[in-house]
Amino acid sequence: MLFDLTKQRTLGLLDSEFNHSNNMFQKVAMEAALDNNAIAHEQYSRPSRTCCIDHAVNRRLTIDHHQSKRTCLMLVMSDLKGCYNHIIHNAAVLALLWIGVSKAKIHSMFDTIQ
Repeated sequence: MLFDLTKQRTLGLLDSEFNHSNNMFQKVAMEAALDNNAIAHEQYSRPSRTCCIDHAVNRRLTIDHHQSKRTCLMLVMSDLKGCYNHIIHNAAVLALLWIGVSKAKIHSMFDTIQ
């Protein structure tokens, strides 16, 4: 556990209705991204993908490749689900608009976060 206050981030407690709305928003955004073929090939969480197997095989192959080349490698895993304060809002808004998410839904989410 980390007890240094300077290295901890502030957690904002948001209304349960906002959290519920974000769950519905996430579903709409994912469907829009799937419809527009806007999901990166390396993103594992999408329908009809065996994400655990694909991810494990890709990670193992990457490690093996770097070992055979005798080069340094560092793998880092990150889950950005709760890092609203680290996302550049303008870029996220433009990406959501590009895949067809309505302005009202985007405004509702980012207005509350900001």
